[in-house]
Amino acid sequence: MKRKIPFAVGFVLIGVVSLVSYMALGNMNSADKPQVMSTPENRTITVRVETDKASYAIGEAVLIKAFFTNRGPTSISFLGVDAGYMVLDSNGEVINGVGADYLLTKPYTLNTQNETLFFDTYAWGQMAYDFRDPANVTGTARQAELGTYTIRFIAYLSTQTERLEFAGETKVTIKGT
Repeated sequence: MKRKIPFAVGFVLIGVVSLVSYMALGNMNSADKPQVMSTPENRTITVRVETDKASYAIGEAVLIKAFFTNRGPTSISFLGVDAGYMVLDSNGEVINGVGADYLLTKPYTLNTQNETLFFDTYAWGQMAYDFRDPANVTGTARQAELGTYTIRFIAYLSTQTERLEFAGETKVTIKGT
């Protein structure tokens, strides 16, 4: 007989994942924040972030994908991937996110002159959390307000000799119904 996880436990798990992701990816001093690269010509590997649409109705899921592009002359393989998506409000505050460490059983390869979809797509349900409020340590969610939001993807890819950081972002707008 299968056991089902209660609905409330699912929300607690989502809140914990969001809180941990915020602390790991978003709660950094401004000097520690990674610089977001929009596809500089001198980078061998770049990141592109896209959503299924540019604007959304209230409560509509925002489907987010990240792509790596290897502009170099040879394929590059990575042994480990730490990555996550963050949603930032118009003030630059992280209001949602998710992250993970991927233990790979085989190398993650970016082929030369090729764009590769990152293996996780994130669906943001427009829920916002205020992690700055000490009374809100459980991460109580609320509907994100109308406005423009930045979707950021950050990845740390590890080779045998180094750990490389990559980032990309895009913007979406939540409009009325």
